[in-house]
Amino acid sequence: MEYKKEITELKNELKGFDLSRIGYTGNDIQEKTNKVTKEVKRKICLFNAYEELLRIENLNNITDEQIKDEVINEKNHIYLNEFLKSLDEESKKDYNEGDFIEWLKEEKNEDWETAKEELISELKREPLSIEKEEVFTILLSWGGGSDGFKLTFKNKELLRGVYFMSDWGDYEEIELNDEEAEAVFNFYMFGEYPE
Repeated sequence: MEYKKEITELKNELKGFDLSRIGYTGNDIQEKTNKVTKEVKRKICLFNAYEELLRIENLNNITDEQIKDEVINEKNHIYLNEFLKSLDEESKKDYNEGDFIEWLKEEKNEDWETAKEELISELKREPLSIEKEEVFTILLSWGGGSDGFKLTFKNKELLRGVYFMSDWGDYEEIELNDEEAEAVFNFYMFGEYPE
């Protein structure tokens, strides 16, 4: 997909909005209807999803040379002044990238493979966790329109519930509070997690 194009278009369309969050900002609520606010939130979420997908795509196509350049740039930022202070005036005039890499190995115990792994790990954006949740749908009606409840469990423990309505492409759900979710669980599932 053309993520760069989509990102640019969304960025232009959402000028003035805080793209790092979907909560209300001054621009969200000034003279905008709830429908537009909901659409703006959806577009902000889409913008962030596209950025993340582009980052993954770029990382999957990164070359060793690009990684090396990134590592050197990062280490330059951190250690270059210290490296230059270690050189005499004559050496400062004609040092090269290789000299700097050797100095990193000797003085800072930096090795290429470790630095490369650290950078890739940093760029990869390791997830905080990967969690499995199960959703049970209690369908009360279907056809042209449907409604029901969805209860979400993790490790057989009820986490949350929603009531939903769906009708030919439109879908809405209302979050249940803990007491309401528990009542639905007890009424329809008899308080028992299905095995």
